[in-house]
Amino acid sequence: MSPRRTLVVGVGNPERGDDGVGPRVAAEVAARRLPGVAVVAPLLDPSRLADLWDGYERVVVIDAAWSGAAPGTMHRIDLAACDVPAGVSSASSHGWGVAECVALARCLGTLPPRIVAIAVEGAGFDHGAGLDAAVERAVPAALAAVLAELGTFSEPRFRGRLDKP
Repeated sequence: MSPRRTLVVGVGNPERGDDGVGPRVAAEVAARRLPGVAVVAPLLDPSRLADLWDGYERVVVIDAAWSGAAPGTMHRIDLAACDVPAGVSSASSHGWGVAECVALARCLGTLPPRIVAIAVEGAGFDHGAGLDAAVERAVPAALAAVLAELGTFSEPRFRGRLDKP
């Protein structure tokens, strides 16, 4: 059986403030219906990652981060080359986050050949809250980063009125 091409995973809970940024960006990717790209979002339990990415050549994980950087700051981490840096922790309320899944998969030899995390620095993770304004403003850049990883960067279509000079 040949490996499947690409998986995009939006980790997080849309009902917990900025933890919803991963599913939000992943939904934007899914709306584009890119050939060869499967999207899973929301992934509430990051411990399921290893099961999900089995057989994929390329994986892009989108998640919220909490490193102390300004809200909306985006981090790109090549997980095939290194672990999640100590200062960039997942905002997961679960015992296992992306970092732990990647470390275990590396030890077991089951890490996909190409795996990248796009993490957006969050400000708040309260139940029932929406995205912080700075995180909301970072969504287009995070989407562009994911599309660039997929090799299919595309500008959003114009949705307004264009007046001639």
